[in-house]
Amino acid sequence: MALLTAVGIVLTLYLSYFYLKLFRNWKNARKTGLPIVLIPAAQDNPLWMVVCIPLRPLLKRFLPEDIFIRLGMTMHGWENEFKFEPYKRWSIPQGYPKSLVLAGAGRVEVSTWDHEIIADVLRRPKDFIQFDIANFLLNRFGPNVLSTDGEVWARHRKLVASTLNEKISKVVFDQSVVLAEGMVSEIFENSKPGSDYAETNCIFDLVKKLAITILVNAGMGGNQAWKDPAVKKVKPGFKLTYIEAVKAVIGNLVAAAILPQWFTSC
Repeated sequence: MALLTAVGIVLTLYLSYFYLKLFRNWKNARKTGLPIVLIPAAQDNPLWMVVCIPLRPLLKRFLPEDIFIRLGMTMHGWENEFKFEPYKRWSIPQGYPKSLVLAGAGRVEVSTWDHEIIADVLRRPKDFIQFDIANFLLNRFGPNVLSTDGEVWARHRKLVASTLNEKISKVVFDQSVVLAEGMVSEIFENSKPGSDYAETNCIFDLVKKLAITILVNAGMGGNQAWKDPAVKKVKPGFKLTYIEAVKAVIGNLVAAAILPQWFTSC
């Protein structure tokens, strides 16, 4: 009986805090004048960020569509899942077709595809600083252009601007088209002969290879084809090819960013 009472007290306190935070965020969101989408979750809670993706199929199956879309907008990659549906539901009826505010028990977030707003944000880096969680994930290998603010960010941006700028966009696009065609061809080659469609269980590895090859060709002056036998040859004095080494680094980035350093160190 005492245990049930304690659990009830803890649950009551948590729900009280949740709804108080939700109410405060709703009041702050109203000040923007933009359409508000109430989110029944703390979208920046680390635990929710971890469990929401595995739970997504289950939530989609059992929750009403309106509630699922609200929760779904707190999940990584929701733009691919819902596309413009949230804007059609909540933004367009209120006269703001390109912007909305997510008000949950976490941070108040503005979601927009308005080019003028985006450009204004990019022109004011000092007014829009990184979240602590972003610094935690992106700063494990030291400060960089994605994890810093203010003068430190300006210094990093100056260093990378000579390479990563609009001039390289055409090269990236051209390489993306050529290599993506090679990836699709490989998928069809490994499918059933004569089939009108292709299936693969290795899409993550293929996309990872695509991203790395584009990076090597466009950002580092490489000229590697999608299928290049020379890539598999290890140069004398090395244990891995360049591509394999880059894949190993990228494959361990998430683990190195999330897990403590003593866990990932040799």
